[in-house]
Amino acid sequence: MGKVSQPTICIAGHRYYTEKQGGVELQTRYIGEALAGAGWKVAFLSPSLNRREGREEINENVSVWWFPHFSFEFQTPKKLIENLLDEIKPSVIYQRGIGQIRECVFQYTRKKRVPYIFALSTDKDLDNWYLTKMNFEAIIPLWKKIVLIPYILWLEKKRNYVLKHADHIIVQHRDQFNRVKEKLCVEPYLLRTIHPEVNHDVIKSNEKIVLWVNNYRPWKQGELFVELSRKLNHLKCKFIMVYGRTKEKYIEPVIQKAKGLGNIKLFGEMQPEDAEALMEKSVIFVNTSLPYEGFPNTFVQSWLRETPTVSLNVNPGGVLTREKIGFCSGNFEQLAKDVTYLIENDHDRIEMGKRARAYAEREHGFEHNKNKIADFFSKIVSKPQFRN
Repeated sequence: MGKVSQPTICIAGHRYYTEKQGGVELQTRYIGEALAGAGWKVAFLSPSLNRREGREEINENVSVWWFPHFSFEFQTPKKLIENLLDEIKPSVIYQRGIGQIRECVFQYTRKKRVPYIFALSTDKDLDNWYLTKMNFEAIIPLWKKIVLIPYILWLEKKRNYVLKHADHIIVQHRDQFNRVKEKLCVEPYLLRTIHPEVNHDVIKSNEKIVLWVNNYRPWKQGELFVELSRKLNHLKCKFIMVYGRTKEKYIEPVIQKAKGLGNIKLFGEMQPEDAEALMEKSVIFVNTSLPYEGFPNTFVQSWLRETPTVSLNVNPGGVLTREKIGFCSGNFEQLAKDVTYLIENDHDRIEMGKRARAYAEREHGFEHNKNKIADFFSKIVSKPQFRN
């Protein structure tokens, strides 16, 4: 391909952050900003929840190419996607996690000899029958789960094909790195979850706040956070749960469980800056998810604001215990003990928060990582390599 004077990356298949503020959307945004700052053209090929179509110029280096959202991957408007990619003329294509239009975009890269990068979104991306298990754990009628089986098996086949043939795999932490090397026999690239640094002194609320933030799904186990507030009702602290964008059928049982408890407040969808303001005021961030997540954005956002994490199961690459910036409790009783310890031991909690900020700025800060991101993608464009 040779050297490209102004390369173009296409970040394909995920919603643009102005329509949905989830972890994937934030990470693709920051990758785009890092590359745009290094002189790249950045094109987001994004399904629109608002049925938008066409090209939108964000600035001189960033554009969004909208197409209508669809529910199932077999509904992909392949010809439309190919036409949009022909207009974008990507030097490299990046996709993350399950997303949409994965196979369609991947096949385009094979036809046009464009390097294809796949980034893991969760630890489960490498698991056998991951999508099948998700289907049977979903809160939908049994008949619907059965009807979806052929479609899910088709998705499993497409997912495995992309994983085995992607030119480059990006991972979030060391455990994923080792699993990719073992399972896919390819050298992955470790690109950590990144967020902008906080350029001011952190001021905590006088009232000790224990915070939980997620776009709620059943496997996030928010009911355990409510139960934690009930169990620790004797502590001088307040529990806040932000359950974000979710379905009523998911969150209603959690809301009902919280009724009558005076030490917990629940909030729905919230602007990212408001959620981060809560993270800054809080003294502890709690995660109750099953061990499905990769590297939660909320961990990094909290650490940058000197808020240590107490996690029930998720400990990406062992970072909480290795860096001493939180606890991975392992069970509910220990979770309650760990939260209690940090509430009652101010000095240890504050020192843990300071370590968390120093670690997050060094390893996850946008300014500390933007040049590494640009260097990685530039090497791929200058010397493209393709897997069979």
